[in-house]
Order: sequence, then structure tokens, then C-alpha cells
Amino acid sequence: MQIDQKHNQVITDLKRQWVFLSYGTAMALTIVVAFIFYVLFAAIGETMALSGFIAIYGHAYVGSSVVLILISGSVVSKAFDQLLKGETVLFTSFRLSIALNSISGIVFITIALFDNTLQNQWLIALLPLVAFVLSTLITTFTIGQLACSGIRKTIKDIHTD
Repeated sequence: MQIDQKHNQVITDLKRQWVFLSYGTAMALTIVVAFIFYVLFAAIGETMALSGFIAIYGHAYVGSSVVLILISGSVVSKAFDQLLKGETVLFTSFRLSIALNSISGIVFITIALFDNTLQNQWLIALLPLVAFVLSTLITTFTIGQLACSGIRKTIKDIHTD
């Protein structure tokens, strides 16, 4: 009985650490992506393009980033539980990427469509849709795989102790 309580406490503590790590990662990635866009447009001398991009997608980017930061902990917590149950790292990474990208993508597109009153609304939604597909594929095999592998290693370390 004592061992089960200690084991559950260790798992809860490790899950909490991974959740806090996911919050930090989401905040850092938001800042890094914004900085990369700023440097890219400033370096090529397209400050008007940067202004246009910010005017069209600025509120949507901030809104989806806030939602991403808020939900990342619960999604990572579910991924931890799935890996604890024995799910594969790739499948869990894919589910993690789909969950985070679809929620932030829906928020992004919704805010972008309500914020802009241009006639071609589908044109405003096209870039975020393409970004959703690409980021889901890329994050499944990069950040998602790295996070799920780290969680799996943590779980294995618990069971070997």
C-alpha cells in the first residue's frame, strides 16, 4: 500500500514537471516564431509586408498563442497518461500534435475571419489551413516526438527504480 502511494506520487510529480515544461515550451515557441518573422521581414526590407501580416493576423496570432499556452498542460498530461498505458510514442506524438494544432488553428482562423472584413475570407483562411497541415506533420516528428520520447524515458526510469 505504501509503495503504491509513493509510486502514484512520483508519477504525479513527474506529470506536473512535464506540464510546466509544456507551458514554457509553448511560450518560448510563440516568442521565437514572432521574432523570426520580424527578423525575416526586416532583413529583406519588407516592412510593409510585415505591417500587412501583423494587420491581418496579429490579433489571431496573439489569441491562438494564449489558447495554446492555456491548453498545452492538459494535452501533455493526457499524452503522459497514454504513454503510461503503453501507447506508442509516434501515435501519442501524432495525437498531441493534432490536439494542439487543431485547437490553436481553429482559434487562429476564427479570430482572423472575425477581425478582417475583406471580401475574400477564404484567402485569409488559406494560409492558416496550410500552416495547420504543415505544422501538424512537422511537430509530430520533431517536438512531439521529442516530448513523447522524454516522457516515455521518464516512465521507464520510474519502473526500473
